[in-house]
Amino acid sequence: MRVCNRIGNGRFTFRGKEYSLPINNPPHNLHSGPQGLALKEWEVIRRTPTSVTFRIRTDEEQDGLPGDAHIDVTYTVNDRNQLVIEHGATCHNPGVLNLTNHIYWNLDGSKSVRDHLMHVDADKYLPTDSNDYPTGNSHQFDLDYCTFCSW
Repeated sequence: MRVCNRIGNGRFTFRGKEYSLPINNPPHNLHSGPQGLALKEWEVIRRTPTSVTFRIRTDEEQDGLPGDAHIDVTYTVNDRNQLVIEHGATCHNPGVLNLTNHIYWNLDGSKSVRDHLMHVDADKYLPTDSNDYPTGNSHQFDLDYCTFCSW
């Protein structure tokens, strides 16, 4: 399935039709549930010395979400030694799509991730309620708190 984060109570309405998804993070559906894209086998459609592009095809019958899509993700290491992740999709009819990347990294393989340096190019975040459900309001980072916003 192709929706990141939580769908409240595993239910939503799209174009007048009610949809119900499995509850896997009570009381919500998290990352599209047990059939999420992270658990699917993606096809490699393009390789270069510095990048790889994967594709997966989804359809309403398969994942319970409205609409069909071909979803691509490209991982590139650029000339500044940065990892760039690009998502794209071709939707064949109206549907629901909310992609993200949710990789957990430990680049050293043995030390704590606390020894890593990371920069997040963002000035806002999306707060959540007590059930980790997004409130829908974006907030500016408190730069004293946001240790990933500058080097």
